[in-house]
Amino acid sequence: MSRRTRLRCALAAVFVLLAACHGPSAPDPEFEGRRASSWIEQLKGRDVYARGRAADALAQMGAAVVPRLGEALRDENPEVREQTVVALAKIGPAAIPALGDAAADKNPFVRKRADDALVGLGPPAIPAFDAALRAANHSIRQDAVAALGKLGPGAVPALTSALKDSDQRVRADAVDALGAIGPPAVSGLRVALGDETPAVRHAARRLLKKLAPNDATPGPPESDDHAASPQADPGEVGSATGSAK
Repeated sequence: MSRRTRLRCALAAVFVLLAACHGPSAPDPEFEGRRASSWIEQLKGRDVYARGRAADALAQMGAAVVPRLGEALRDENPEVREQTVVALAKIGPAAIPALGDAAADKNPFVRKRADDALVGLGPPAIPAFDAALRAANHSIRQDAVAALGKLGPGAVPALTSALKDSDQRVRADAVDALGAIGPPAVSGLRVALGDETPAVRHAARRLLKKLAPNDATPGPPESDDHAASPQADPGEVGSATGSAK
């Protein structure tokens, strides 16, 4: 075997190995005679109208294009990511996992689009907030619990878990979200009665009195709710206290 032949064989083996590592490429369906990859490139362009047109076209392709839209969510331009969320929202339930990724986006406008889309898809979207609830940025976690509060009783377990968050602003917003769900969230509000932050306890107690006036769950004395917390910054407690975030 000649040196050139051996080199060709080696290169072929490398290409096969790379293909095996990366797996099959994302589907590239068509709409109006153009491949999804072409519409994605338009989505990433500078023209705002063209982006919107691309988002509409990609949405028409349905679930098959979700993997490519998932890749577009990693674009460095937040406006591209936001338009990608618009397309995913129009696709519906098949896009829930990708929308969950967008709900943990560092850009608040992208997150808002994703949160609204997930809320619109109802209780099946609840697990999609897992990544956002684990995000390092407290604002992402706060946005997630606020959205979960609009998804009904099925969100109570996730919101109850959020009451263990290290940031009192997240815990305060989780109390608000549980209160928005109503009587089915009473069990979560009872957990919040043991919170280390007086303002969070007070908010939970107030909501329990409204939602379950006969509830006899023990907790710290009500006078303690108004005591100063050594770790609390009144200006940073969430909306459960009536303060701005």
